[in-house]
Amino acid sequence: MTAAATTNGTVKATIRNVAPSVTPIPDQSLATGGTLNLGGTFVDPGADIWSGSVDWDYHPGDTDAVSLSAKSDHTFLLNHVYDTPGTYVVRVQVSDNDAASGATTFTVTVGDTTPPTVTAGQFVYQSGPRAVSITFSEDVTGGGSGGLALADALTVHNLTTNANVPTTQLWDPATKTATWTFASLPPDGNYTATLSAAGVSDLSGNAMAQNYVLNFYYLGGDANRDRAVDFNDLVKLAQNYNTAGGKTFADGDFNGDGNVDFSDLVILAQRYNTSLPAPAADVPQGSPALVAIPGAPMPSIAEALAAAQKQTTATPPPPPTTPTPSPKPVVTPPKPAPKPVVAPKPTPKPAPKVTAKPPALVASVFGTTRISAATTKKRDNVFDV
Repeated sequence: MTAAATTNGTVKATIRNVAPSVTPIPDQSLATGGTLNLGGTFVDPGADIWSGSVDWDYHPGDTDAVSLSAKSDHTFLLNHVYDTPGTYVVRVQVSDNDAASGATTFTVTVGDTTPPTVTAGQFVYQSGPRAVSITFSEDVTGGGSGGLALADALTVHNLTTNANVPTTQLWDPATKTATWTFASLPPDGNYTATLSAAGVSDLSGNAMAQNYVLNFYYLGGDANRDRAVDFNDLVKLAQNYNTAGGKTFADGDFNGDGNVDFSDLVILAQRYNTSLPAPAADVPQGSPALVAIPGAPMPSIAEALAAAQKQTTATPPPPPTTPTPSPKPVVTPPKPAPKPVVAPKPTPKPAPKVTAKPPALVASVFGTTRISAATTKKRDNVFDV
């Protein structure tokens, strides 16, 4: 039996260190003042001791990273408060005791996450151009005038005519109010103004959560806003007729120029004895705007003022009555004895009187005919419908 041959040799093996690998971290979003509180992991097959560092606002060449605890179970914890809005790059690095390291970066976006809301909305009609005004909880213009951002966000639709009404938009940064102004007096009718949520966002890009809807109506000449143009509205106009400056729709300024004059009277006269019904679900869009209401023809301004004065003049109460005392009984005295009758003396006959003829009547400037003519002439100068 032959013994087996044995050969001895030396093999040189080089064990190379493997650098740690940090698991990628997804981008994060925070509200201003929010805290980034996030756990992370890394991979390293060697039995090493690890250390870490983190730069909360990384830029190439930075040297302001801070120490980060890299645990033996290959985990670490990120915790940092961001007080200022902005976009930040965070860089996390893990190193072993062989001076090998691995790193990853991710983005943190800090800003307002609260969507804007509408705090007030109204139809502006009392003075100046007619408009829709909407106030917001914050700036929704991206720091600009808002003309491009908001101009197309509002749709004003006339339910009565079934047509959209064009407007122009302005932004007031002091009050955070957007105003959409009609190019001219809007047509009579019921309206719906719809502000699209998708068209309104704040400086952080947060869009409104839902659409905003404002319902209103417009009826020229309706001074008391009761949806009808009648004698009550004419009285309001008559009381302010031919006055300039500072007047409102309720005073009879129906065209918004601050005055009450013939132009406003025409607007009222064109709609006198008509009403605008409120919208109903079963009434199709495009129905006639105004409905005639029974009533007497429109009186003149002078007649309206006279009637209003008569209505507002209080009748004085009758004077208090004083009780009448009971009459005392009448006592009849006895008749005196008759006196002797003396014959009267003869009366001389008076001379005949001469009666002068009255002078001929002269036509007076205060005669009925002249008063009637002056009144008629004066009334002709006032628009008598």
